[in-house]
Amino acid sequence: MLSIGKVAKRAGISVRSLRHWERLGLIHATRSEAGQRFFSTAQLIRLHQAVVLRRMGFALADIARMLDSKTLDGKAVMAMQRDMLTTQRLQLDHAIASLDTAINATISEDALTPAALCHFIKMGESTMNDEGWQKVYDKYYTPEEQAKWTAIKDQIPDSVARAAERAWPPLIAQIEELIAEHADPAGDAAQACLAEWQRLLKPLTDADPSALEASRAMWDDMDNWPEGAPEPPFSRAVWDFVMAAKAATP
Repeated sequence: MLSIGKVAKRAGISVRSLRHWERLGLIHATRSEAGQRFFSTAQLIRLHQAVVLRRMGFALADIARMLDSKTLDGKAVMAMQRDMLTTQRLQLDHAIASLDTAINATISEDALTPAALCHFIKMGESTMNDEGWQKVYDKYYTPEEQAKWTAIKDQIPDSVARAAERAWPPLIAQIEELIAEHADPAGDAAQACLAEWQRLLKPLTDADPSALEASRAMWDDMDNWPEGAPEPPFSRAVWDFVMAAKAATP
């Protein structure tokens, strides 16, 4: 049995939040004769499940009902947490790769275009919103599909993933410049960008040819992502241009 103060300190949750969660029925403390709150091992397991579900975007009232239904499996919740952390790791790797690109370009005195710099800023902001990304995934992918994506990404060597992520920002910036110039999607420049886009996606398509088709609905519908979703890593105009270039491929 741990006191509320020790639970708050070890779990990184404020005493005030724990008391609020207790009032909502998410957790249930045992009271000593002096009125001090203590939490059993069973309640700590319940607290862990509540924290994971909260970080996945569920409302507190919904979490309380889910926990009381006794249909949640402890291992399943831990698997959800692992998938969430894996997603966060990939997003952080993406942000680091983008910064490496900017640093390397600066060191070599390559010219960074305003479009590329704006993309680095957007990438950083997008990466910070992990809970928002989970809301997007939950709207367009079933839990099984999300687990499948995680398995596919785990098969890709880190060196390959990092090299691809370093190449995305300048490619997206180049496409944005073509859009600004009203370039023809069927033209050589647009088709070269499409070929590079497909090359960067090749590790995913090699692992599962159907993976990208499953993700297309998410990008096609980016204007209708759920409330609290992050900014997409590229604009609707970029996505439409790439799709137009693909449709114009001989």
